[in-house]
Amino acid sequence: LNIKEGVSEGQRETYVLELILEMKKQGWLWTEEYIWHKRNSYPGKWPNRFRDAWEHCLQFNKQRKFSMYQESVMVPMGEWAKARLKNLSETDKRRDESRVGSGFGKRISNWVGRRMAYPDNVLHLATESANKNHSAAFPTALPEWFIKLFTKPGD
Repeated sequence: LNIKEGVSEGQRETYVLELILEMKKQGWLWTEEYIWHKRNSYPGKWPNRFRDAWEHCLQFNKQRKFSMYQESVMVPMGEWAKARLKNLSETDKRRDESRVGSGFGKRISNWVGRRMAYPDNVLHLATESANKNHSAAFPTALPEWFIKLFTKPGD
């Protein structure tokens, strides 16, 4: 669900937060929140905030197990990997657990030799759209990305 809070009388509306809570009350699982970063958002000036350059893309599911094809949206590793993965420390060669007790851990050596990586949950897309008359137009690349992530060809 692509949605963004409006502004009324100088403050953000709360309907996105209310929607999330209501969906959960109805049995939906709030599985993930993606952010659509609008690379070319319109400039402007407001007395108490900056321009909107992003929107929520909320994922709700009825069950914990669902089809998700992460490999279909992988991205190139990037130039950073050459220097970062060249000289690994001893910590990089073993699973390094988070020190805050979150259960998060990483083993940097797992990424040596890889050309592709899983993307993060921020989609950097321009606000292009053929539908110039719609007040909430979005780029076709936005639904295309989610279709690739959650369906197989022919579904």
